[in-house]
Amino acid sequence: MGHSLIQTFLQAHSEVTHYDTPVPAAGVAAGDRLIFSFLISGTTNEISSMTDDKGNSYVIHQTLHASGVTLSIQVGSAYIGTALVNGDEIHTDLTGGTGGSIFFCDYAGLAINAFDKASNHQTTFDTTYSSNATATTTSANELLYGSHGSRSLTNPFTPTGSFTTLTQFDNGTSCLQQIQTRDVTATGSYTSAGTLSTDGTTLNVICTFADAPPAAATGVDAVVARYGGTGRW
Repeated sequence: MGHSLIQTFLQAHSEVTHYDTPVPAAGVAAGDRLIFSFLISGTTNEISSMTDDKGNSYVIHQTLHASGVTLSIQVGSAYIGTALVNGDEIHTDLTGGTGGSIFFCDYAGLAINAFDKASNHQTTFDTTYSSNATATTTSANELLYGSHGSRSLTNPFTPTGSFTTLTQFDNGTSCLQQIQTRDVTATGSYTSAGTLSTDGTTLNVICTFADAPPAAATGVDAVVARYGGTGRW
């Protein structure tokens, strides 16, 4: 795969409507993509805006508010066109309520317009959880990013379908937040799913992100690519 996870960091829950999240000391390189997942124990709370000190653009890809339980989840991302450095902050405003945790994943090697397909689903009182399937992805090499939440700290998520757990933690509001990922090399319709130890209600989102295209060949490599041959003269 052309992408790689560089680092993760967390904006912990606090009963406020505005966060100023410091980036890690190493910063976030230009060309990386920040994928973020927001989880809150409320049915109206959501991110209304997100910016950073360098003017990069943050976009929400999926929002899901629960029915029957107080829980909401959002997934979004930002292409980092201008590098973030030590001392820079990401500024988040909330609407509909206060608090929540935001988990950030810094990936290198994803396309400038990486976001491709998404799906979301609430699973109610079941021992399985599922985002439901996306539409068929448009490129072969993609990152599948599953974000899941529940109101039970004692009923952990166990991924299926070649997904692996990136993190699973108490988000600070007695809600379990889980991120699971998978790298794929073929187009398809994908679901982020798994099992629970007992019946539970979960919110489930999947977003897919395409790899950056290979760098264009130059010099001798370009001649070989165009006309064939071994490249040995």
